[in-house]
Amino acid sequence: MTTFTPQTADELRDAVAWAVSEEAPVEILGHGTKRGIGRPLQTEHAIDLSQLSGVTLYEPEELVLSAKAGTPVAEIVWKIGITEQTFYSWMRKFGGLGVAEVRRLKQLVADLSLDKSMLLDVLSQKL
Repeated sequence: MTTFTPQTADELRDAVAWAVSEEAPVEILGHGTKRGIGRPLQTEHAIDLSQLSGVTLYEPEELVLSAKAGTPVAEIVWKIGITEQTFYSWMRKFGGLGVAEVRRLKQLVADLSLDKSMLLDVLSQKL
């Protein structure tokens, strides 16, 4: 089995282009945490993404995080200060949201917070 371990995005692009030109199926590897799920692949080649890791963008106030393909989940959850269980729960709920949907979600949360504070003010004045 031949394993390509690209160090840069250009090397990854070259490895994928080679596989496409040769019509050769390849197994994409990260850190192997999900490798036991599903059927074993019957390929002669693999592309190991473990060297392409790291969080490249993190804006907590915008609810945005971008990570390279080989970044372990443990590194991501450490960076944002949550558990893996919370991470997977959030991915299931919010993983497919685009920028517009995230902005709308943030606006709804802000509106609800304002409504709650207004209600508390009104209730405290009536007492």
